[in-house]
Amino acid sequence: MKIVNIHYTGFGGLAAVVNGLVTAQGAESHEWAMGYYGVAPLDSSHAAFCAERDLQHAIFRPKPQNPWSAWRQLAAWLLDQQPDAIICHSSTAIPPCAWICKRNHIPLIAVEHTPNEVKTKTEWLGSLAAMLQADKVIVLTDAYAHLLAAALGPAYDHRKVRKIANGVSTKQFYPSLSSAPHSHSLSAGMAARLTSTKCHDFLINVCSGLGISLEFAGDGESMASLQALAASKKQSQINFCGLIPEGKMPLWFRGLDIYLHASHGETFSMAILQAMATGLPIIASDISGMNEVLGRDGTCGMLVPNSLSAWRDAVLLLAGNPALRAQMGRASRERAVKFFSTSVMLQSYLSVLDELCK
Repeated sequence: MKIVNIHYTGFGGLAAVVNGLVTAQGAESHEWAMGYYGVAPLDSSHAAFCAERDLQHAIFRPKPQNPWSAWRQLAAWLLDQQPDAIICHSSTAIPPCAWICKRNHIPLIAVEHTPNEVKTKTEWLGSLAAMLQADKVIVLTDAYAHLLAAALGPAYDHRKVRKIANGVSTKQFYPSLSSAPHSHSLSAGMAARLTSTKCHDFLINVCSGLGISLEFAGDGESMASLQALAASKKQSQINFCGLIPEGKMPLWFRGLDIYLHASHGETFSMAILQAMATGLPIIASDISGMNEVLGRDGTCGMLVPNSLSAWRDAVLLLAGNPALRAQMGRASRERAVKFFSTSVMLQSYLSVLDELCK
């Protein structure tokens, strides 16, 4: 089967999901191609990924408020590719994908990645188009499906919706092989774009004065203001690592003792999955759908409201209890391997495609 993934041009956690589909055990039995669609320039990591695996790929960059030209280009490329199925990870690219799928009588799977809480009007229109035009709409959590149903109202078709969790490469992300404790001070970190939807500033305030090294992996428009906040706190133990190449992220995670993820909204954080696969205890914001990632029993980590006192208490609890950190880390790794590997994710998508093709 030839499967085309329609993917975002820019940098982000979505790449780990789409690339995971292509590289998971069993993916070699199929032919893959990548269409990159978005206003951002193509991230160099995407081009490198395709070059390393000899994957056919093309780039489509719509103009703001005027996607028509890019839609025509994408449709023409898809006609030339002649895929057996399309998996569209970008809701704004649904119309040309749907046209090709109907024309060629092939299945279209639309995947909802953007948190409902932060969707723009254009993204909501894309979600509506996906529900009306795709054969299946993939959501990552039950909580996401409930919010989507409430927002779309009568247009929501529960028969089209299927829950498939994101997957992480548990061979690439694994715990440190050394059992010796780190020689440095306790290290905590967060991997995410530096934007207003993420709470990096909140974490700076949480960790202020706790004697913990704080690592931020990522870049974005909030970088300057966050550096200024760190300087005002006289926090010498805050390290802004910038964008870290995908191949070096496992090493970054293995340098941490605790993974922190404070956010106003998430769909299904790949960074949290990567931290779990690395065997780290997790502290995360108690927001919609997060308990479907970490589980509801608290064995893998702690879900806390976005209040300064609750977060400081959680950080201090783990910082002062190495045995609890180790116990949670083992549980995180086990949960990632059992439920969230890329091979589990791939087989779920192939099962949907097999159902649609029949």
